[in-house]
Amino acid sequence: MKLSKETLSKLKSFSEINSNILLTSGKILKTVNPSKSLLGQTTIEEELGVGEGFGIYDLNEFLGVLSLFTDPDLNFSEKFVTINEGKSSIKYFAANKEVLVYPVKDIAFPAPVITFTLTADVINSIRRAASVLNVSCIHFSGDGSTLSVNVGEVNNATSTSYSTSIATTDKTFNAILKVEHFKLIPADYQVDLALIGEGSARKCISRFTSKENMFYIAVEAASTFDF
Repeated sequence: MKLSKETLSKLKSFSEINSNILLTSGKILKTVNPSKSLLGQTTIEEELGVGEGFGIYDLNEFLGVLSLFTDPDLNFSEKFVTINEGKSSIKYFAANKEVLVYPVKDIAFPAPVITFTLTADVINSIRRAASVLNVSCIHFSGDGSTLSVNVGEVNNATSTSYSTSIATTDKTFNAILKVEHFKLIPADYQVDLALIGEGSARKCISRFTSKENMFYIAVEAASTFDF
């Protein structure tokens, strides 16, 4: 089996979320960061045949091994994968599942209360602004008419911030995400915000969905929803 450049790119993106990954049979890759505040899922073109799972402890190392070849074949077995090209080969051993951090079950996402579209261009602008301004938070906010994204610090009126309008809304809210969790594979996404719990225990969860990808990102406790 060969891995396409697109699949390798997705694995590289996932390595920025977690150095661990458990490959499972089929066309779905999943990952979760160590704090369980960011879960990612993507569909690849290859059909992986890895039985009950093939664990990789250091995904960057694994990708580095693959980079030693131009277009290798991968043959998975229970305990290792053999990477071949021409007369050269490497035997890469699987990690024990017990030492990995990986998604165990799917998230039950309730009916969203806010839905909007976030384009790849806006995502790129958010990332660039966060890097240039060196801030830690992304705010998706509604003032009852306009839905905007603001890149800046929480409760700091003197902090330089970046803002752009992206949709309309009849709700007033401020959903805050950490920049360090905003590690989406480039694409256009539908963003869903849902509320769970009641009263002071109420909190928000977010879901970002594209044609091939799905990400769940934790919404910070300082977020507000005036409805």
